[in-house]
Amino acid sequence: VYKPHKFLLFLREGELHEFGLLFLNYLLRKYEFRTIYLGQSVPFADITSVQKEQKSDFLVTTIINQTGVDDLDSVYFTRLDKEINNGNILAFGKLLFSDVPNLKKVRFIESYKPFKEFILNL
Repeated sequence: VYKPHKFLLFLREGELHEFGLLFLNYLLRKYEFRTIYLGQSVPFADITSVQKEQKSDFLVTTIINQTGVDDLDSVYFTRLDKEINNGNILAFGKLLFSDVPNLKKVRFIESYKPFKEFILNL
């Protein structure tokens, strides 16, 4: 029996490092959360389309490359915050903390330990 929260996992277009995302998916499945795994280099339109259809409670992503399709992380996350009507965004990556403004639906997480604590408290 799954817990009521659903997670959508993806890497933005241009991000080609999947191991961290696979580990996050493993943690979520281990603690009996429902997941939708889109994988690496997912176009923005596909993320919003799947989210519109699936209505996940949380969208999970990691950012390692300084640039993807959008030149700045702040541009990408501002757009994601604006266009995702339902669900909150959980974002990993040390690069994120330097130039991304505070956004209503985006929570930045530095490592796996706080992520695990977060999901265990849902």
